[in-house]
Amino acid sequence: MVRLLIIFAMCVATLGPAVLRAQEAASIQLRILAIDQRDYPQVLVRVLASDALGQALGTPPTYQLLLDGAPIDAVATRLRVPVAVSLVFDRGSRMSDAGTTPFISRFDDARALARELIDTLQREPDQLAALVTFTDQVEAARTVPLSHDLGLISNVINQADPALPFAAEPLDGASGAAYPLGDAILAGLDQLEQAPDDAQRALVVFAAGDDRAPVDVAAIQARLAESDARQHPVQLVIVSLGSADPASFQRIPAAPATLVNLAEALDASVITVGDQPPDQAQRRAISDQFAALLARGRIDQITINLGERPVGSGQLAVLAGAARDAVEVEFGAIAPRFRVTSDSPALRGQVRLGVEVAYSAAPLAEVNYLLDNRLLTTTPVRADADFALMLDTADPAFQQRFPPGRYVLAATATDSAGRAGNALNTLEVTVVAPTVIERAGRLWWVFALVFGVVLLAALLVLGVLGRRRGNVPVIAGAGAAAVQSGDTQVYQRDAGGAADVTVRHDGKAPAFGDVTVRYDDDGVTERHQPGMAQRREPDVTERHQPGMAQRREPDVTERHQPGMAQRRERSTPTYADLTERHAPGATPAAGRAPATDRLVSWNVSIAIPGLAVRHVALAGRSTVSIGRRDASYPSDIDIDHQTVSRRHIVLEQRADGTLHALVQQTGNGTYAGIDQRRLEPGAAMRLSSGDILWLGPHVRIEVRHD
Repeated sequence: MVRLLIIFAMCVATLGPAVLRAQEAASIQLRILAIDQRDYPQVLVRVLASDALGQALGTPPTYQLLLDGAPIDAVATRLRVPVAVSLVFDRGSRMSDAGTTPFISRFDDARALARELIDTLQREPDQLAALVTFTDQVEAARTVPLSHDLGLISNVINQADPALPFAAEPLDGASGAAYPLGDAILAGLDQLEQAPDDAQRALVVFAAGDDRAPVDVAAIQARLAESDARQHPVQLVIVSLGSADPASFQRIPAAPATLVNLAEALDASVITVGDQPPDQAQRRAISDQFAALLARGRIDQITINLGERPVGSGQLAVLAGAARDAVEVEFGAIAPRFRVTSDSPALRGQVRLGVEVAYSAAPLAEVNYLLDNRLLTTTPVRADADFALMLDTADPAFQQRFPPGRYVLAATATDSAGRAGNALNTLEVTVVAPTVIERAGRLWWVFALVFGVVLLAALLVLGVLGRRRGNVPVIAGAGAAAVQSGDTQVYQRDAGGAADVTVRHDGKAPAFGDVTVRYDDDGVTERHQPGMAQRREPDVTERHQPGMAQRREPDVTERHQPGMAQRRERSTPTYADLTERHAPGATPAAGRAPATDRLVSWNVSIAIPGLAVRHVALAGRSTVSIGRRDASYPSDIDIDHQTVSRRHIVLEQRADGTLHALVQQTGNGTYAGIDQRRLEPGAAMRLSSGDILWLGPHVRIEVRHD
């Protein structure tokens, strides 16, 4: 006998684990939750493996994947994802009737279960919850949106938030009013749409039911099908409160049968709480239902690689022991994946935009580029393979739509099959104001026209002068003749091969007599005035020396003859050769032109996002303050923008014509250049034409001089 017992024990020890594993495998429930093809041909399959009670398995089972019946390699990984639960609460007067005892209402029973559900969700971090209530209508003002703040939901349920009273309508309320249970469920599904893509979703209804108000089951089924198509399946749980037994209520009966029928139509789980307190087994079953909702966050992710498999549909099956789930999948037929590119982060002048395609099931057909979600072009780009777009950011129309500042560049694309997708990335770009040269380049035709007019006028003047010179005859012989030409009389005669010319201005002799000039063949000039000795020398050069004391005297003349030392002497002036000099600040004599100072003219361009660029001339002012418009603290140049301080920066124009920026102490800082290098308060920066300063992060000024 003992020997038989020992043999039996050995058999149990040997076969027992195998039997248990077989029972466990037989009890596994599988559900494919989502299939992620964003990185196709790598595909992620998310699976929920649970036991018969809906609890997630402690460790991932051994999975096998079949594609159209053929096995494929797969790697499983356990994940922890958030769970989003939307609570839908009946707050009508029927919930004030008797619950599990004559002293507890149905609403009190529901509130106790809701507290238990929230406590279960709070066992693990990153869970989400929302609250929707209804009476004779869905109460939008009392809705608590989906969030991670489960403590807020708990406070509302426990009546700790006076801003959101949480109680049922009085029992003597209008029991025949509308019962919008279906609308409340749809509102709860709307809250679940705000959940993250990787979150598991569940909706729990706490209601007494009403057999006089049918629920639009088809509308709810359509919404659940849409969620399934987006790979966001929703688990429904309906908690039925109260009894239809006349002996168990005071005034308004519950309708648990309608809620059970609704659960069957929606493939939902049902928890029934009638007119008696739940026993220990019922309590454990309810707790297991709530724990199963939390366990939905423990899923298995299976990674497969489809390699060169062509785009098309196929059946994907997941097996774990005897459990199996399968879905039809359109593999590879997903939106195109691509990146937007720019040849420069600063949009200045000519800029080229393009796309780099990572994957597309069909060739791209068109691309739209956007700047801060505004289309850059009214028609999509349908050009070459990389869909390049050349921008002229100096174009006034472009600058009017997108003033200088920071923007986000994005793109959308559509393939030839009509599948549309957004770029995988966005770029932060800066639109820069065009330079003076770029602006001038767009007006080349104006400069060409002006040049043509000036050239034509010069040719006309030269033609007129040529005709006037041609009217002066050369009179040969010993005699002399006078020819009137304008206001000058010219006397010419020919003597021994040289031409002597006598010039008188306005028909009158100059103060020092007539001047006779002879040009010989050797290029030497002879000048002769009556009463002076004749001399032969090279032409005379007159040089005026500025900065001397004011006086009226003949200019100093330098004469230089080849082979002789250079000397300085005074030349004999005519009345037209006198030069007037005066000290700075002295008033010049009447009839004489004063000297002119050459000054640097500085200008400031101010660009504020959304406003036209403003140009301000400093007009020779030595100090100019720039700041936010403030009547009690005025600036020379006011800027109406909240990020600019009342006295943000001071521009100082010095005696040598240079411009300096004096940085002030400000709240939002002062920056220099396109890359916005921060300038410390109290710093002084010498500016050059074209330099850019930023008053805070948005207001841009540019200085230039003529």
